[in-house]
Parts: sequence; C-alpha cells; structure tokens
Amino acid sequence: MKKTLIALAMIFFAMSTTVSAENLMQDTIYLDTISVTGEPESNKDMQSTNVRVHEVKRSNNIADFLEDDPEISLKRKTLIGDSGDVLTIRGQSGQRILLNLDGRNMNSTGTNGGNYIDFSTIPLDNIEKIEVIKGGSSAEYGNNAIGGVINAYTFRPATKPKISLYGTMGWWDEDESFNNIRGSYSQKFGPVGLSLGASYQEADEYLWNNDYRSTHIAPKLYIDTPWDGELILGYDYTKTYRGMIKTNRVSSDPDDPGYHDKINSNAPLSLGETFAGGAGGQAMSVIGDGAHYDKIKHMYTASYTQYIGTKAFVELSTFMNREDRMDKNYADKTTTAAGVTVSEGDLVLDRTVEVDRSYGFKGKTEIYFEKHKLNIGAEQKNMKAGEIDVDYVAPAPWTGSIASSDSGPRIRTNAVFLSDSWDITDKLTFDIGARYDQYDALQHKDVAGTRTRLNYDDESITPKAGITYSLTNNDKVSVYIYQSYRTPTIPEMNHFVDAQTVPLLENSELSPEKADAVDIAYKHNFANNAGHIKLSAFYYDIDDYLLMGSNPITNKGRITYNIDNAVFKGVSAEGRYNINPKISINAGVAFQDSEKSGDPVTAEYADYSSDNVDYIPDIKGTAGVIWKINDKLTLDTELIYVGEREYFYYSKTRELDPYYLLGTSLSWEFAKNTTVEFYLDNIFDEDYEEQYGYPAIGLNGGVSLKWTY
Repeated sequence: MKKTLIALAMIFFAMSTTVSAENLMQDTIYLDTISVTGEPESNKDMQSTNVRVHEVKRSNNIADFLEDDPEISLKRKTLIGDSGDVLTIRGQSGQRILLNLDGRNMNSTGTNGGNYIDFSTIPLDNIEKIEVIKGGSSAEYGNNAIGGVINAYTFRPATKPKISLYGTMGWWDEDESFNNIRGSYSQKFGPVGLSLGASYQEADEYLWNNDYRSTHIAPKLYIDTPWDGELILGYDYTKTYRGMIKTNRVSSDPDDPGYHDKINSNAPLSLGETFAGGAGGQAMSVIGDGAHYDKIKHMYTASYTQYIGTKAFVELSTFMNREDRMDKNYADKTTTAAGVTVSEGDLVLDRTVEVDRSYGFKGKTEIYFEKHKLNIGAEQKNMKAGEIDVDYVAPAPWTGSIASSDSGPRIRTNAVFLSDSWDITDKLTFDIGARYDQYDALQHKDVAGTRTRLNYDDESITPKAGITYSLTNNDKVSVYIYQSYRTPTIPEMNHFVDAQTVPLLENSELSPEKADAVDIAYKHNFANNAGHIKLSAFYYDIDDYLLMGSNPITNKGRITYNIDNAVFKGVSAEGRYNINPKISINAGVAFQDSEKSGDPVTAEYADYSSDNVDYIPDIKGTAGVIWKINDKLTLDTELIYVGEREYFYYSKTRELDPYYLLGTSLSWEFAKNTTVEFYLDNIFDEDYEEQYGYPAIGLNGGVSLKWTY
C-alpha cells in the first residue's frame, strides 16, 4: 500500500511539475578570504541556502565546517585525525553519503575497516565552497546517497594569481598541541591554468597513544582546448601517520566497575581500538605503545568538458584510487604462548593493506532549451581492495597473503540517469527524473570451513519528482517525493555474517537498501538581503536496512546483516539575520527520530531496550552571534547543544548524555589581506563524548594567521 501511494503521488506530480537541480535541499558554504559573514549578494533566486563563513577554531577539514548544522551530527573518537565514520546527515552515516571534490567521488572502499569517508585525508587546501545536498532527490548522484551529497569545490585559476597561507597553533591541557599549516596557489597562463594546495597537520596524543601527522599535496592542471573545451588533470596525495588508541580502562564492559578505572593515570579514561581484518589474534586486538598505521593515498582524476554553443555541454571523466595502509603493533606486555616469549615493546604485527584499488568512469550532458534543463548521463564504478601482505605476526611468526585482488571482494555498479528541470512559470518549477542502477559483487568467504564463492547482483529504477513554488518574491516552498537505492559496501561484505558467526542468520543474504522518501522545505528571505529563515521536514522509509556493528554474542569483531526496515523522520528550523551592519545572529534546531523493525539478532541475543538507530540525537540546537566591532575586529561566538543519543554496545542499549559547547573567536585584520585570530573552544570545559567510551577534549584554544593575495 505504501509503495502504491508513493507511485500515485509521483504520477500526480509528473502531470503538473518537476525537481530542480538547484533546490531548497541544498546549502552552500563559501569559505571567505578574510571575515565576511551573512548572505551573499547573489543569493536572490532563493534556489539554495547560502552563507559565507570565515575560518574559525581548528579549521582542520571539511567536517569542521558542518558542525553547526542542526541536521548534521558528528561522532568522532578524537577531534583531530579520526579516520572513522564520523558524520551523519539526518541520521544517515558515511556509507549513505557521497563526498565529491570538484565532481570526483572521494569515498574510500574501507576494505576490512569502515572508513567510508576519511575526512582526515581531505583538508581545506584551496577550497572555495562546500555544498550540502540533503536527501537523495538528485538523480545524478543516486546509489549510496540516501542521506545526501557533500560537494567541495576548489578555486579555479584566473589570470590574476591567487595565493593564500594559513597556520594554526592550538593547545589543550598543559603541554599538548595541534598545528595546521597550509597554502594554496592558482593562476592561469594563457590557455593553461594551474592550481596547487598543500598542507601539513600534526597533533599530540590526547587519548593514549593517539598522536597524528598528515601531509597533503593536490596539484591540478587546466588546459583550454579548441571549440571551447577544457581538459583537467588532477592528483591528490595524502600521507597520514596515526597512533592507534590504547584502551585505558581496566575492563571494556560498562557494567563492570573496572570500566571506570584507569590503567594509565596520565591519560583519559577511554576504550581502545584494534587493527581490523585478517589473522593475527592478540597481535591485532591488543594495542601496545607505539602502535600505529601509515596511510598513503594517491587519487588520480581526468575530465574533459566540451561546450556545444551556449545551450549544451558534454563532460567525460575518469578516476582511479590507490590507497595503502602499513600497520605496525608492539607487544603491550611480556607474554609466552606456544613456547614463544614476546617481550614488552617487541614488534608483533607488520603488514601492508592495499585498502583501495577502485576506478570509474562518468559521462553526462546538460542541454538547455526553452524553459527546460535536461541532465542525461551514465557512470560505472569498480570498487575493490587489493592484497593484505603480512610480514610478521607474533608470538607465532607467520607471513603470507591474507587476500589478493583476485580473491578479495569487488563490486561493480553501472547506472544511467535522466532528469528535466522545467520552469513552467516564473513562480513554478517542476523537476522529474529517474535513475537505473545495476550492481554485481563477488566475494570469496569461508563458510563452514570451506572457501566459497559468493555472488550478488541486483538492479533498481528509482524515480524522483517534486515541485518548487515561489509564493512571493521572498517566500518559496518545495516538496519532493522520490526513491533511493544503496548497494552494500566492501566493508559490509567483508563483515557479512554466516552460520558460524551467528547461527540465527544461517540462511541470510546480503541485500541492497531501497528507500521511499519525502522532503519538504520552506524559506523566507528577509528584505534588503538581511538574512533568511528556513523550515524543513523529512521522512525516509528504508527497506532491508543494513546494520554493521559488534557481534552481540561475543562482543568482539564486527558483523553486517539486513533488518526488515528503518524509518527516519525529523523537522528543523534555521536562520540568519543581520540586526544591523555590525551584528548578525544565527540559530538552528532539529528534532529527529528513528525506528528499526525486524532485527532478529538483538531480539534473540541482546538486552536491546530501544528501536532507535545509533548516535542520532533527539534534538540538536545551535545559536551564534557575529559582532563586527570595527573594520578590523570581529568577534564570533557560538553555542551548540547536542541531546541524548543511544548506542548499542556490549549486548545492551547505552546512552550518551546531552552536552553544551560554547566557543568564541576574535579575528583582527591587522594588515591588508592579513588576519590573526584567537579562539577558545569548550569554554566551560564540558565533559562529553561524541562516540561511546571516548571522551572529547575539554577546554582548548589557539591562534591562527591567514594571508591572502
């Protein structure tokens, strides 16, 4: 009945209107050169909610600029350098969000881990703006974008050179510090343009053993070709060192008193980490001093755009990823097993993981005629990991190849999409679209002690439809009804359960997700470009929802399986207003709820007292004031409230307490194009956790310097 109603509603819309490529579901953040705030002057068409911001606080990566969105939640183990699945949009986490840089997908396969979007490898070098499209209403992005799309864009080179230098020095506690240095350069020389971004970041450990260093270089070449064409060649290189977090709790069981007792009195109470995947036993599950990984990421991109007159263009692009991770662990204490003694500090794990060997192609064309904008395209993505080469595992020395590019999991997706944005009148826009996705996956897995070849394949057509209507010159309302589709990722395939792991799931299969969704938005622009207020509501109904988490039987390892259904719903309000030329205010609040059904594992094996999806706050609110004291001084203060969140851990539902964060910064433009900023964050030294068991940094502050030309 539900699907019939959705189909009838779409037919009704198709008889009257369609979904615009630009809509009220899209927010755009412009990274200002110095300190301009408020609504950009170009924001008169109300097609998106735009705002200019200046860099405040740590300004570490893209996720830092999304923290004050009430519909976006963060769940980091550490504020700096966390490579995990740290961001959700309307309750949808990284495997349901696409991150693109200049149109190129930046999601990692994740292999045995789960780092679907590693924000730590995508710093803010040379970034001009960040777009956030909430929900899956876009036919172009489709698969794995149920929660939305984050598009980041670098500055395009112009004849006049653009140069920027930025440095931050931060601190917490007494001696611990964070440093971030980056720069960018872009310029065009006749038919050839060049842009370059580079950065270096480092942070002392806050949680035990969790120090961090990262280097990033991103050159890009732009070449004008005949007949208004352009060839772009891009390369991103990131090298990251990250210390693995050592557990600093006597017991990892929250119901055991030892959970609140420290092992190391000089570090905060915290759960630890493990090296994911493969053989190795304690060598991978017990983290010792100095345990770390070195991750090297190469990302290659090529695109060609050909304009056909002024009414159409064709764009062809390709990408390739090469990501490797070198894991090393050292003995936490002296032990003897099978007659072999390993002393504290000895090397117990040395391996190389070929995390990502993906590549893909995309072609699209946009055609403008009369009042229509057609977008037609096709794409293919080949997602795969490579070998896991083990050089050493102790105390029982073992070497070899755990998996290879031929035997490891791989996924191929093919898609075509078509959408039409039709301005029926000056007030009414109708967008309609559809996307066809097909995927096949191959995995070799040990089932009941036998190496088995598992094949998965599926296909789906997902329609999109909606209307946008201008009630007045300053008021606009949008309604979208659509379906979305998501195929399993490689980490989910790697942790797919079988009868040996959880007997209850003996006959289970891994299935794609399919969502029915409704998005509604209303926006009012205040007169004289003084600001805006925006109201939003959403409803996502996802069948065959995929869960990935700890094994509820052993409380160790990770498992993936489908449940029948998950529903996400919420409402939000946000706005900005310039009280006068010197003072502007902003505020936002979101109420969200979720409900899971048909989860046989928690019903059978666990004390599960909630049907909510993990880590979704029931309420999140933000409020801020920007005071331009004079032409040189600007004071920026912001308060963030995050409500109660639930999380399933150790066979039971746990709760994370609500918390407030107050931060402020004072920027001073003491010379032309040169600004210094002093900031304090978590001023009240609030004790809080974004992820269960991992305390966040308390009071911290720093100073930054930025120069642009």
